[in-house]
Amino acid sequence: MLFALLVVAAGCNRGDSLQQAGSSTQVAEVAASNNDFSTAPGPSVTPSGKNVTLDTPRSGEPLTTNPFTVAGTARTFENQVALRVLDEDGRLIQQSSAIAAGQPGSFSPWTRSILLIAYPGQKLTVEAVEISPKDGSTRSIARASVPFRVLPRTLKLFFPDSTRASRNCSAVFAIDRKVPNTLSIAQASVLALIAGPTAEEQDRGFTNPFPEGSSLNSVAIANGVATVDFNEVLENVGGSCRAQAIRASVTRTLQDLPGLRQAIITAAGSQEQALQP
Repeated sequence: MLFALLVVAAGCNRGDSLQQAGSSTQVAEVAASNNDFSTAPGPSVTPSGKNVTLDTPRSGEPLTTNPFTVAGTARTFENQVALRVLDEDGRLIQQSSAIAAGQPGSFSPWTRSILLIAYPGQKLTVEAVEISPKDGSTRSIARASVPFRVLPRTLKLFFPDSTRASRNCSAVFAIDRKVPNTLSIAQASVLALIAGPTAEEQDRGFTNPFPEGSSLNSVAIANGVATVDFNEVLENVGGSCRAQAIRASVTRTLQDLPGLRQAIITAAGSQEQALQP
């Protein structure tokens, strides 16, 4: 795999895009989260308020790429916009956020690039939401439901398995996960690891070695070696066994991708400070 550098902005300004082996450099943002919201698809804009709009994507217009762009305008507290992606059955599969670029109290544009790490089926719904700073309730919301035209592919993700526990902290086991195809497949793989096993996979015994608050900063790929930089949470992970499990999960997952043979893990840019017990 030839050199590709991807910079991922942390926090609520994260977006997404990664370059697959043999491609030229791309830079974009990523965003992914596992917060457990529950909501159902609806019309483009609900009667609950007009403090946030969703201009892209437009309802009914097919999405044909992963990642894809979400954009609109907002007049919200601290210009914050919560973003949700629901699958064809109305289940939340991903969450992100955006900041409107303008003066607070006035309608200002916002945009976000979202890299999906779960397959939504033949349709997905995007929601742009104004969240109350007082109680976290939804104050206004805009929705767009669109056909999804990206083909799926299967990743092998490696996680620890409590049902096959051993004294080897580096023992990880494969899960087949269907995701939308993307040039950003290495990045999508790491984001899926951070998100952890699904509820069904947890019932089967798989566990997530990543501590809460973990996020991806960047991935650089050169000559078959992937350097994966996490945020500062991955500096001290709370035990040598957890550190070994994280290293094994990332390494085995990326080595399963074509052309990748090695993974180097860094935290906040430092290999020496990464995965301290």
